[in-house]
Amino acid sequence: MEHHEILTGIEMDIEPYPDEMFEIAAQREAENKALESLGIEYGDFEGEDDVDYQAPNGDYIKSYPLINRVEVIGKNGREFVQYDCSNVQVSEQDEGRTLKVFLS
Repeated sequence: MEHHEILTGIEMDIEPYPDEMFEIAAQREAENKALESLGIEYGDFEGEDDVDYQAPNGDYIKSYPLINRVEVIGKNGREFVQYDCSNVQVSEQDEGRTLKVFLS
């Protein structure tokens, strides 16, 4: 624990931010980017742990908070692999013709 002296001369104990807070911030940032792609404000979902939403135009977004690895497999095998994902979101857009994956 670190001690910092404030200008008034009072000493206070300051704890470092826990890793969990950074993970939550990264998850919210990923959710915000995914929602922005649908033209939706993140504030509409404040307080929700996961974002599952279908916009009026049919675009859909789903969170997968437990997934920690994403692979894209093409006709020649693995084309993309991302490890250590903290939050994965998938957005189906354009009446089912576009699939976007948001990683953080």
